[in-house]
Amino acid sequence: MSSSMKQISQVIKEALSRLKPTIINNDDEHTKARDKKSHANLDEIGKERNIKDEEKSDVEIIYTPTSHWPFQTLPARDPDHDEHQKRRSMPIRILVLDSSFNPPTKAHLALASIALRSLITQSEDRSGDSSGVEDGGPEDNRGHDAHLLLLSVTNADKRLKAGDATYEQRLEMMYLTAKEMEERAAIERSKRSDGESEGSEAGTVMSSSSLGNVAVAAIDEPTFVGKSQKLRETISKRLQSLVDDAPGAISPITDFRLELYFVLGLDTVTRLFDPKFYNDSEDQMRRALDQFFNLAREGGDNSYVICARRTLSKEGGEPPLREEKEGKEQAEEFLSSAMVSPYVRQGKILLFDFENPLLKQVSSTKARNSVRWSYSEPVEEQREAMIETNLTRRIATYIAHAGLYIPDRM
Repeated sequence: MSSSMKQISQVIKEALSRLKPTIINNDDEHTKARDKKSHANLDEIGKERNIKDEEKSDVEIIYTPTSHWPFQTLPARDPDHDEHQKRRSMPIRILVLDSSFNPPTKAHLALASIALRSLITQSEDRSGDSSGVEDGGPEDNRGHDAHLLLLSVTNADKRLKAGDATYEQRLEMMYLTAKEMEERAAIERSKRSDGESEGSEAGTVMSSSSLGNVAVAAIDEPTFVGKSQKLRETISKRLQSLVDDAPGAISPITDFRLELYFVLGLDTVTRLFDPKFYNDSEDQMRRALDQFFNLAREGGDNSYVICARRTLSKEGGEPPLREEKEGKEQAEEFLSSAMVSPYVRQGKILLFDFENPLLKQVSSTKARNSVRWSYSEPVEEQREAMIETNLTRRIATYIAHAGLYIPDRM
């Protein structure tokens, strides 16, 4: 293990020890037992490191590329400075990829590299309105300032299973994914300086500067409404600390507004609009969604959803044509429903389609299966090809060294 990996592993262990366990209201006794075990594991880590209750937190930022993340560069305090004046009227936009990362795949990499500018343009084309402000959508077509890979150690609809990568292993792989994004950003900047066109595997134009500005964090909160609120609190405190640490070099915190863009698969977006996750109360769900989507000046979080539309079979592979057609029809029916369509029209839910047909079929389930099947493949070249269809070389190497997803452990 390299020295940088040893260092990040230590940071991850310390961070997990500080997370507060969150209890999910669930009537299923088996689920309760698994949640209790998961929380007990986090508590045990905290006890081993003598972490007191008052030292625990809801969100732990584990890695940032610079000390001033989410800023790419620290804005100047000088009110006559052009950059200062420009930043006063611009929100800080952070793309949040919240996933189980079991393991991170090439699809995760593509989703984390989505270009907001392209999605806003597509949304305006669909709505026929480019005003944005009046409808509640993004008020300009500027891209993201930063990216965040987020691991939820308490998920409202997913639980740890035997054979899964541990939280520590997933965060280590997320760190490797962040480093991959940084390197790709450097390559894109080099291409741009050489006059070459800029693009990505996601099939959209990406901002190479923000793509390299990626952080890794863990959160103990099961709902996206709760995640939005807790992330806003944590990042706002971080911005405040930047002001406190460099009072003569940065603008006051009141100058900055925060916009979070959550990248979600369609299956996750459907859960966002499912009363089941709001104590079976539609009224409670509506209030929570209003809090999540509404503008900050109206008391809301002003968060957004980027919905990645794709259809996978139940096994995580390529679906039959009939199943794919039915999946698309169900997706369109959901997105055009009375509850969801207003948010789509307002630009609060931005739609994204993979243009690369290979990435449409990549999933963590398929990646785990490819690793498992590779153990019985005698030809090394074919074994590597099976794995690298779904995984970057960095992640594939990590999985091999860690011995993850071996058949008899799943």
